[in-house]
Amino acid sequence: MLTLEFKADFSLEQQAKIDRWLEINRSLWNMGLAALEDFDDFYSYVKGQKEYAPCCPIQYEYRPLSEEEKACIPTHEKTSDRKYLAPFCRIISEKSRWYVKKLPIYKVPTPAEKKDSWGWLPSNHDEDRKYSNCTGYSCPIPRYGSVENPSWYEPMIRNPTYKGSGGLSLVSKTENLPQWMKDSDIPQRFRAGEMGQLDTAWQEYLKSRYGQSEVKRGKPQYKRKRDKLQTLINTNPSANERLVGNNIFAGIPKLGKVRCKGIDKRWRNPDGSIPRVATYKICKRPDAYYIQLSGEVQRSFSVKATNASIGIDPGLQYELSLSDGTRIQPQKFYRKSEERRAKLQQKLAKKLTERLILWIHHPDRTIQEIRKNFFPISNESYEALRAAKTEAEVIKAIGASRLNTLKYNIVPDAPPTMKDKSPFSGAKQKALEKAIRKLDRKISLQRRNHDHKITTMIVRNYGFIAVEDGLQDEKLRKRTKPKEREDGQGYEQTGAKRKSGLSKSLADASPGRKIAFLKQKADRAGRVFSQHPAPYTTKECPVCGSMNEASYNVDDEGNRLYLCIICGWECDRDVNSGVNIELAQFGNNPHTVLSANAQRARFANSVWEIAHPEASTKPRWKKTEKRKKRK
Repeated sequence: MLTLEFKADFSLEQQAKIDRWLEINRSLWNMGLAALEDFDDFYSYVKGQKEYAPCCPIQYEYRPLSEEEKACIPTHEKTSDRKYLAPFCRIISEKSRWYVKKLPIYKVPTPAEKKDSWGWLPSNHDEDRKYSNCTGYSCPIPRYGSVENPSWYEPMIRNPTYKGSGGLSLVSKTENLPQWMKDSDIPQRFRAGEMGQLDTAWQEYLKSRYGQSEVKRGKPQYKRKRDKLQTLINTNPSANERLVGNNIFAGIPKLGKVRCKGIDKRWRNPDGSIPRVATYKICKRPDAYYIQLSGEVQRSFSVKATNASIGIDPGLQYELSLSDGTRIQPQKFYRKSEERRAKLQQKLAKKLTERLILWIHHPDRTIQEIRKNFFPISNESYEALRAAKTEAEVIKAIGASRLNTLKYNIVPDAPPTMKDKSPFSGAKQKALEKAIRKLDRKISLQRRNHDHKITTMIVRNYGFIAVEDGLQDEKLRKRTKPKEREDGQGYEQTGAKRKSGLSKSLADASPGRKIAFLKQKADRAGRVFSQHPAPYTTKECPVCGSMNEASYNVDDEGNRLYLCIICGWECDRDVNSGVNIELAQFGNNPHTVLSANAQRARFANSVWEIAHPEASTKPRWKKTEKRKKRK
């Protein structure tokens, strides 16, 4: 399976449709996630029956709906008799009594409140009228009707997977969509593709939650208004969605044809036939729109026959250190553009602050609006906020955290007819946001192009490739957790600033993508590719096998030298790691031609074993050789 990306020349009408479909899919993602959370709350897996059954933390029963409540249920929900019943409970848990008393007429509990209480929802049939005006959590959750007279229905899905009866695919079906989505012209295949993406994210979260995966993944998040989707995916294209010649990709539902640069030349097999498209994506980027095609494209990687082997050590001082002494200097594309990016972000932050201050001083602004939509605020803080004219004064009045809450969540007050002339029009803000996105896109393309050049050079020159595996671990880029002092006065130093710099450098060096490119190109070219565990490759001596008996020196050019005190082996520290990797993977292979440094280490090892036949340490690649002989 190969994925190729092409720049697409969509018309303005097609671009408007794509933008509208992306916004619809954002809402569809949130609807699907809400359905999955409902399922997670109110269903449990019965192992003996191998199916999911309703569950509830409290005992409940059903009562008939009133005529007013029935009228609130949408037509497409009236499919079974169960829809005309509402769950209610006659029991109030002792843990819930204080909780229920404190609740307003209608409130969605926070996770902490939900954890502390079982939750409860009274009904008109309750014998205890004492709590008839209180409302809390119910099973299932109230969905329709008003606050005073809510009505109920059970969770839509019965299965957490995308495929299968009662699964997540129900959310994207036309009959289950709200009316405004039905009126839109978004094709069902793009809706199904979005639900497939959500299904993958949810299944990975479940594996992490139940300990079935080593990678820790959190629950998928709801997408806010500013969390713009960038991709439409079609995982089941029809036969009409194909290349028709003259760089035209045709058959896209509701879009028709689009011209893609270079698609005639690149999306073909060596015999000239056009492969079938397995999946494709429409990607919106800051600079243009793109189409990504995936399919079984039979493309070879032309290389010369060679038996040369190489060991590769990814790093930060040098992006790649090869065992033959070649070292790739880091390009640091992000670091070179970091200052320019910071200036753009400062301009954007200043523009957002100016917009916030104008919003604060709007004559219709009230303290109730801020309390309802953002956060609780005292009268004194509100008066200080209304008098603030600079960012420093706003921070002094409400704090930096609440400043950011307002800055990134306020909605402009300008009427539609005045948006172009109003300070809230956002034209300059959108221009700055687009400039930042374009700069990020440029950095990404520069880094990707550089990785392609390096990996292509390696695959063409070496027939046996071994690379250290471990530097691309996501744990290396995680933020450090704050640690409070024992006396409770502040926090201890955790090196968060240094860790942030390390994370940036790791992302800029992109070792994981280089390894992925090497593996992909080596498979296509018929090269031998292997990954070697990272521990001990730098510290171990390839001649005598000693670990901690080495000294590290720095020469006049700043190179870190490895000098073994036991046997006298001397080599660059990063190149030494590449030598250990190459010998461990290919040192016992008679068909390979080792690099000069690996041959030197192997010869030095033979001399060392003759001179010290009773040595207690041996290099790992020699131990590997003995294990293979025993087998």
